[in-house]
Amino acid sequence: MSSAPNPSKTQNLSGCELANPPPKSNHAQVALSEITRHPRFWFDDGNLVLLAGTIGFKVYRGLLAAQSPVFQDLFASATHAEEEYGGCPVVRLTDSPQDWSQLLDVLLPMTYVRISDSHRCQYEQISALIRLANKYQLESIERQAVECLKTVFTDAFEEWNSPPQDALKLADPQQVVEVVYLARLTNCSSMLPLACYHCALLGEEVLNSLTSDGELDSEDVRRCVGGYRQLCELKTTIPTRLFGHPPSVSCRSPIMCGEILRRLEEKAALVYETPKLLNSVEQWTLSFPLCGMCQEELDERDRARRRELWQKLPEMFGLVDEVKSWA
Repeated sequence: MSSAPNPSKTQNLSGCELANPPPKSNHAQVALSEITRHPRFWFDDGNLVLLAGTIGFKVYRGLLAAQSPVFQDLFASATHAEEEYGGCPVVRLTDSPQDWSQLLDVLLPMTYVRISDSHRCQYEQISALIRLANKYQLESIERQAVECLKTVFTDAFEEWNSPPQDALKLADPQQVVEVVYLARLTNCSSMLPLACYHCALLGEEVLNSLTSDGELDSEDVRRCVGGYRQLCELKTTIPTRLFGHPPSVSCRSPIMCGEILRRLEEKAALVYETPKLLNSVEQWTLSFPLCGMCQEELDERDRARRRELWQKLPEMFGLVDEVKSWA
């Protein structure tokens, strides 16, 4: 290891810094003796150690530098780093080791990787790729990851209404809060209406608690709270609009279907206790078998209602000036 470090040589670049120990007034950095080698991204013949938290990644400087101008500048400076590990310069990162593992899965894949293969990607990976690719100017990776996220947060009703079976899924409903952040980060306003809709479904109490860094900013909280209140008002119109109709003129059992529609109208008030108004009523009407013609007309009313709501989302969340196309 080299001689005593000079803190004045520490350099910052896009949230990264060379591994010079900070002045005593700063928080203590992880000692190199405490590094845990990443199980997959520690190459014996690597020539650069990236340190994220306590996790070390021993990688190939030239291979990464060729993919990002930020990496190129950062790693050029790393030649003069005051710290080394196993003869390799060390670059400390302010990002999480989990995010870097996701990024290296794409930059240094063990097998062929195509980000658009959504069945192979989890939300956590897409999120990490967008944030780090934006930060380190990995334009191709950012573009592909955003396109993958847009398959879920689409601007087209037909695509949203008939998603592929292997579509990307969010494991935690509150992850949608980060989707709004990612849409803002990448200037992808087409994702905002649907993302804000799902944020609104978290409820006003949860929305008003989202004030910490990396969550919704105050303006987007206001949008989502306002949208939530509009959804709550609209839900009161659902029972009558869907079920307050006589049976089809072609119905062969008008008495039975009329009674079923009446019971469905009563049940709708309970089903729509939460304002998930884009949801189809198909699943919870299965136990109330209408005749084919009455069911067909109900499905048409439901689809028209949901399509109409979809068209209103940009206006509902104050995004008309930002969203240029919405189908």
